[in-house]
Amino acid sequence: MISIFNRIAPWQIAAMALTIAVSVIAVVINTLGVTPTVVFGVAAIATIGLAWMVGLSTEQLAATSGPKASALLNAAFGNIAELVLVLIAVSKGLTDVAIASIAGSVIGNALFVLGAAFLLGGLRHGVQRFSRDIASLNSVLLIVAVLGVGIPTAFAALSGAPESSLMRLSDVVAVLFLVLYGAYLYSFLRSEDQPDDLGHMPKLMPWSRMVAIAVLLIAGIGVGILGEVLVGSLEPAADSLGISPVFMGLIAIPVIGNLAEHLVAVQLALRNRMDFAVNIAMGSTLQVVMFLAPVIVLVSPLLGHGVPLVFTPLEIIALAGGAIVIGIVGSDGESTWVEGAALLAVYLMVASAAFLWPATGMT
Repeated sequence: MISIFNRIAPWQIAAMALTIAVSVIAVVINTLGVTPTVVFGVAAIATIGLAWMVGLSTEQLAATSGPKASALLNAAFGNIAELVLVLIAVSKGLTDVAIASIAGSVIGNALFVLGAAFLLGGLRHGVQRFSRDIASLNSVLLIVAVLGVGIPTAFAALSGAPESSLMRLSDVVAVLFLVLYGAYLYSFLRSEDQPDDLGHMPKLMPWSRMVAIAVLLIAGIGVGILGEVLVGSLEPAADSLGISPVFMGLIAIPVIGNLAEHLVAVQLALRNRMDFAVNIAMGSTLQVVMFLAPVIVLVSPLLGHGVPLVFTPLEIIALAGGAIVIGIVGSDGESTWVEGAALLAVYLMVASAAFLWPATGMT
């Protein structure tokens, strides 16, 4: 038992214990009927910690695998916290928040994460370089994804067709996304091995697989429990603060679900490991729009609320803008701090619009 814990850094043990303690507090104060704003804040902090635990345990599992297996593990569990939160939102009938959170996760990775990585990495190292081929492929797939979600959105706005037709179209697009994402992963597995550079991994001995799996299961269960608390207090907290569902879905939920992953990408950029940083940001973006979103669409009828791939004009503009900007900045395989500042500026524009959106609804 001692040898097992010797493999875990003391600060990691302390952080996980604190996360579990805050999670218990969130559940207790929710049961006691504390003000929804306080419940939401405590649950958000706990969920961020649980998402970090998911990411850490996934990294530890990847440490004992090859680079491709590592990539698949990260693809499988990278957005598990957000997937759970969105599914819970759908089950509670908050379909607008669910769709907004999908769009928010995409622009968060494409604009906020890349922007912060480019800005801070550029300030420290000057011009940084990454694989132009990988960036170009991700950019093409992201543009295809934006066009894909734009088709049901236009269909809903212009056709006058019944809801059943819109859901069938969304199902078709969702299946095509999953097939395309599968082809993307297959292409990756068939490609040449990348250097197994795990310099961002903890310096201690890797955890045993049993420990990593146990932490992953605990964190996953915790996300499910806290997700109920977080989403349940979302609307009352938003009403109390006068914040619209647009901001909660487009900005708040994606940040809560992905903050730990965001920090990893920025840390890699600060260490001048831009291939890893770009792969995390772009890979997570594609996973959200081509895997998480289709899963939500296909599973949502089982939860009692069908979710079509229909976005608001603000969300479509944000998605299209993110895809275009990524394509431009990634075309030369180089990044500078000025490009990072530009990406962050676009993200802040979207966040400002979402924050100032009337609190009466998503339309």
